[in-house]
Amino acid sequence: MNRLTLLIAFFCLLPLHASAASSSRAQQQEHIRMTSHDTLQMLYKDDPKAKHVIEKSYGYATFVANNFMLFFVGGGMGYGVAHDAKTGKDTFMDMAQGGVGLGLGAKGIRVIFAFANKKAYDQFIEDGFDFSGEADASAKVRHDGAAAGGQGNIREGVTVYQLTDAGLSLQVTLQGTKYFPDKKLNSTEPEMAAHTSNGGGAND
Repeated sequence: MNRLTLLIAFFCLLPLHASAASSSRAQQQEHIRMTSHDTLQMLYKDDPKAKHVIEKSYGYATFVANNFMLFFVGGGMGYGVAHDAKTGKDTFMDMAQGGVGLGLGAKGIRVIFAFANKKAYDQFIEDGFDFSGEADASAKVRHDGAAAGGQGNIREGVTVYQLTDAGLSLQVTLQGTKYFPDKKLNSTEPEMAAHTSNGGGAND
């Protein structure tokens, strides 16, 4: 099963790796920022109250997951960005998922975190969140008016929303998911210029 999981993940993620390799760091960062903006607009459309939660938070993070299901093995990878509303700094993040399911298909999931304070935000960007070993990392919708549909509290000081193709989820589920900083996209070192050597001069 482990070998099958690795093979499926490898072939499903080949297009993602090829696309990333052909894009510069700045291009990838800009794409992620634009996707983050689109994700927030989708959230505000489905839940107008969420805009107030995001605007009053210390910071927020948005993610897009590209999930796949093949036979009995499910998994996925995703990307996102954490934004410090106080300093304006962006920290680019990755997400990884793994699980077991039945079916054949794919779906996109967007996850939004709102951090109430600096402590919660710093913990997220420095250490990431790891729900891979938690069987109950989920939050159901409250119907007492205290929480909007699709909103839940997974960590202290952290509010999370989950969007699917159908809109705001009625239950946020993060089991088997890891969120962690992307060292490459956050690096300040100059990128190596891509070039191809054919053994001849520039005018050959």
